[in-house]
Amino acid sequence: MKKIGRYGAVLLITLAGLLLGTGAGEAQFAGGGPKPGDVYKEFYFTHNSTNWRVTDPGVDLVKYPEAAAFLPNPTLYINVDDLAGATKAEVVIDFWCGHEGTTGRAFRFNGNSWIYLPDLPALSDPDNKYMHQTNHLVSVPLSHLKVGSNAIQGTSGPNGWDWGQWGWFGIVLRVYYSPSKPHATGHISSHTSGSLFTDNPTLSAAITQGTANRVDFLAYYDGYDTDGDGVYKDWHRNYHRTSWTETIGIKGHVGTDTTAPFSVTWDTSWIPDQDPGQVKFIARIRDTNGYWYVTPEVSNLSFQRSSASVKLYKPTTSTVPQLYWVRVGQVKSHKVNIPTLSGATAALMHTATWNGNETGASFYNNVNSWTAPKYGKDHFYSYDLISVPTSALRTGDNTITFSSSTVHHGIEVMWPAPAIAVRYGTAPPPPTPTAPTITQQPSNQTVQVGQTATFSVSATGTATLRYQWRKNGASISGATSASYTTPATTTADNGAVFSCVVSNDYGSVTSNNATLTVQQSSTGTAPVITQQPSSRTVQVGQTATFTVTATGTTPLNYQWRKNGAPISGATSGSYTTPPATTADNGALFSCVVSNSYGSVTSSSATLVVVTSTPSESNGVSNPGFESGTSGWNYYTNGQGSFTASSPGYEGSMAASVAITSTGTNNQLYQYGIALEPNTDYRLSFVAYSSSGRDLKVSLLKHGSPYTDYGISMETVDLGSGWSSHVISFRTRNFAAPVDDARLMFWFADTAAAGDQFWIDSVVLIKGSTTTTTNIVGNPGFEAGTSGWTFYTNGSGTFAASSPGDNSASAGKVSIISKGTNTQLYQQGLALEPNTQYQLKFSAYCPTGRDVKVSLLKHVSPYTNYGVSMQSFDLSTGWGAYSLTFNTPNFGAPVNDGRLMFWFADTGLAGDAFFIDNVELSKK
Repeated sequence: MKKIGRYGAVLLITLAGLLLGTGAGEAQFAGGGPKPGDVYKEFYFTHNSTNWRVTDPGVDLVKYPEAAAFLPNPTLYINVDDLAGATKAEVVIDFWCGHEGTTGRAFRFNGNSWIYLPDLPALSDPDNKYMHQTNHLVSVPLSHLKVGSNAIQGTSGPNGWDWGQWGWFGIVLRVYYSPSKPHATGHISSHTSGSLFTDNPTLSAAITQGTANRVDFLAYYDGYDTDGDGVYKDWHRNYHRTSWTETIGIKGHVGTDTTAPFSVTWDTSWIPDQDPGQVKFIARIRDTNGYWYVTPEVSNLSFQRSSASVKLYKPTTSTVPQLYWVRVGQVKSHKVNIPTLSGATAALMHTATWNGNETGASFYNNVNSWTAPKYGKDHFYSYDLISVPTSALRTGDNTITFSSSTVHHGIEVMWPAPAIAVRYGTAPPPPTPTAPTITQQPSNQTVQVGQTATFSVSATGTATLRYQWRKNGASISGATSASYTTPATTTADNGAVFSCVVSNDYGSVTSNNATLTVQQSSTGTAPVITQQPSSRTVQVGQTATFTVTATGTTPLNYQWRKNGAPISGATSGSYTTPPATTADNGALFSCVVSNSYGSVTSSSATLVVVTSTPSESNGVSNPGFESGTSGWNYYTNGQGSFTASSPGYEGSMAASVAITSTGTNNQLYQYGIALEPNTDYRLSFVAYSSSGRDLKVSLLKHGSPYTDYGISMETVDLGSGWSSHVISFRTRNFAAPVDDARLMFWFADTAAAGDQFWIDSVVLIKGSTTTTTNIVGNPGFEAGTSGWTFYTNGSGTFAASSPGDNSASAGKVSIISKGTNTQLYQQGLALEPNTQYQLKFSAYCPTGRDVKVSLLKHVSPYTNYGVSMQSFDLSTGWGAYSLTFNTPNFGAPVNDGRLMFWFADTGLAGDAFFIDNVELSKK
């Protein structure tokens, strides 16, 4: 869910229940990524020397002025050309940990919620990894992506000793699709599961469908960890860039071929000896349209050398420094234990560094007393294989030492630290014979009539393994590999069971049965909503139009619903209400879109109905831009344009502001607006932007000294489709009526080149004079902590702190250690059912972290009373925040509401949150 900026959009929160979110997940690179049968596409962004660093935006630039060179953090763009039929998405990030102790490393797409990068489980202290570089694999919600240009932003929290910063050298965005997406297919043709291979094997792939232009071959084995996650036994590959001229892409795998017949030779001269049956192969096949397909695994492979043995001796983890980083005056080391050197003929050191070859700096690496030649890259990752004389090695512990004369950045030794490989003159003995054991059973498959189905089995045991697939207990002629693909299915195949007998010279084993389900032929796709209906704000007597856009096999059927009930005759892609009454205020509208292949329900949009008396005339002229640009002015010291654009929100026109280059002053405004002093007003408008970027709004004196008349750079969180926004305020800083006010929409702080903003239905009227009753006690913390409760299962404090936001006190929550439940709340709030409320509060966080807010039943089952984990994007200084919602899920008045500020998902050790002026009242 998008964050609500200061006095942001009027939204009705409909998430059910209390969502207890979790923090960032564990690193997923080991064992993650595409699996056999997956269909996906990759989209790439390669950083350069000016945009690879991400810096804490809340850094004290007076104390650390050098950080200003890296701010603001750049916005990056990656193009996605297809999301139809997409099932999930993920990113691979070539990630550099950066400054020691940096917290809050996160990224986001298109202004959506921040996605926090996981800690590295291989290292014991998650806040103390300077230095380290790894490849992260992180899931991205599909709802955060769009077809076309996607904006990517990074952010950072602080650290404990100067200013937070981390880096990324490249991004691979991977979108997965339904298997029905057209793609090339194939399999590894050079090897069969359960077989044996010798030195430097040639791997080949056969293309069985479509046209391919690239095949990547990968192997699973126990070898040196180059990607940096500390996992040695893995599908070996990485995405580390080693220069600015290199684009991000896969490396460290068996190999790639881009021409048919597709084959590569795997150099196994320094691949360690492997346990029998532990090696696996897959191939990733790319077709001419860019779609990838992963072949079935060839598993239970055994590597038998012809005349030698290679052992990999890994670093003794307990001896590896937590901060493996050296500069002038520092020496650091770790140990590698080699149990024997008898028969050793050669050795080399696997080593990965960052900035190992800094220009003008001396760098020393020793294995015991032997000095290695200089190697590495200047301010880049480097993986090197360094030949080591066997005479330099010792039986038992060997000490690998690093030192440097640099006074600049220092030399970073990458996790898991250097290892030593030793080649011996004799081949390892053959394995002890064993009968087959099934390690992965075949799984049930569901296909449409006419499609094929593939069943796979994995097994271990002494080579060579033999396979025989059976259908309904009868052997299938020619089905003698680890996977079996059926012919095109018919309805007669529905319910058939498939199993596999795996055998060798020492025994046999039969797999479990897997069932084939064959459904009626379907070449179509179920509906997918591409644009959700937006909330609408209208006056009593006006109509409102809701629109939904969807893709899928035609014909598409539409059924609009009001408060969950179907609306008679509302069966098109848009629905216009009858003239609204006050009884319609807060009504929810959604649409069910269906076809022969399925159905999908849109999100709910809220109808807000406002009343205005004849005396409440609009202070804005040409509010709907039906008279073109008349009455409005556009200024920029960058480049851009302002036009009246068709269509509008409901009328024929709207304002369109196109940003060519942002500049430092970029605004659309109207001046000469009349205002009365110390008076409640209400500004409403509808807007959206092409990239979902925010805009800011001010109401001020038109000429110098630009006095604040009631709204000062309030951030409004726009989406990529029309949405309604309301700012309620009281005029200030003048004592007599004025007619020199300027209403200003400000783009300079948020827009980027290429953005476009649309604005319509701008209404500025006097607000209701009815006094609202705040149901929150001690809202300004002037009575200390009275009425408020703080709870954490971590460690933290809550106190009244001075000063507040234009007041004497505020609530202050300090996080000492992050728990899974950290909240500040007030209970016993009285609420009325199906009633519109407004929540307002002031807040800030010196580290700029978000806070989440809920309004729920105080006790189990914690029913959602209207706000469920709504995220607010806090600034580093006081800001005002607002949310309008309806109370759902109860039918009679209650007095057991809990208003909760939730910190567990965002707060980190050392963070502080300040909250003031909490108001919850009926609209």
